[in-house]
Amino acid sequence: MADAKLIVLYRWKIDASDLHRFRECWANATEDLREFGAMGSLLAKDDEGHYWAIAQWPDRPTREKAEQTYIDRADWPPVQRLQTVLLDPIENRWL
Repeated sequence: MADAKLIVLYRWKIDASDLHRFRECWANATEDLREFGAMGSLLAKDDEGHYWAIAQWPDRPTREKAEQTYIDRADWPPVQRLQTVLLDPIENRWL
């Protein structure tokens, strides 16, 4: 698999009662976005109770096109997105 040229970090505040539904929606969106070029993601929780996702993309234009054309196929629960950060990897040692 080719190395990701763009990493996107998302941080959310999610109520415990909405977590199961959010996780299902995130998993489905991750798989659906593969058809648009997405390279997978990871969902994690920090010590402060915030949820983080790390998504890998081949490049910025691919992500931008996916955002413009992807039709949300899930009924997302109410969450508060706290942060989105786009990162350009300079060295990938994950593989």
